[in-house]
Amino acid sequence: MRYAMPNPELIGTTYYLRVRVPSDVAKAADRSEIAVPVGDRIVVAKVGDVVKVSLRTKDAAEAKRRFTQALAAVESHWEAWRNGPSTLSHKQCVALAGEVRSVWVDILDEK
Repeated sequence: MRYAMPNPELIGTTYYLRVRVPSDVAKAADRSEIAVPVGDRIVVAKVGDVVKVSLRTKDAAEAKRRFTQALAAVESHWEAWRNGPSTLSHKQCVALAGEVRSVWVDILDEK
């Protein structure tokens, strides 16, 4: 039995990422939301039997580039569901807080 590799799917005139949810995470992830990078944006998609996200392009070459990045994010999401929550050390928490602070300063700082 051969399994087809996922590829961008042309629906109408626009390309989409459309992948089936793996059976081992389907029940736990059902009706959750997933953040998927598409080009320079983050798109939030609902998880059902499949995850379907517009790649927001009609160009096949650009669709392949966006599809690769989006699929990696979706597969990472499945791994997170499989592994469950993880604990962070105090040092990791402080490092994350520093990154969040840096982003806030960049956003709110007058230039």
